[in-house]
Amino acid sequence: MPDVRPLSDLVLDYLAERPGHPFKPHEIARGINATLDGRHVGTSAVTNCCLHAAAAGHLIQVAEAPMAFAYPTGRTPADEGSTGQS
Repeated sequence: MPDVRPLSDLVLDYLAERPGHPFKPHEIARGINATLDGRHVGTSAVTNCCLHAAAAGHLIQVAEAPMAFAYPTGRTPADEGSTGQS
């Protein structure tokens, strides 16, 4: 059965398994495609997904040209407002 998770989940899961390691969008797409059974994701779709995830603080854009993204290994700006207390 093909993986039917949204692309954003596939991208974040792929990078979360490799925290701190920068990947270009075509490398992410190739890695995801290797795990999917009959489903293909394109580089442009992965690029857009990464840009949105970086804007939301889920990924870090580590280079602009060539574009590359990494999953954070520590606290991110999105975590700064959280104190961990109730």
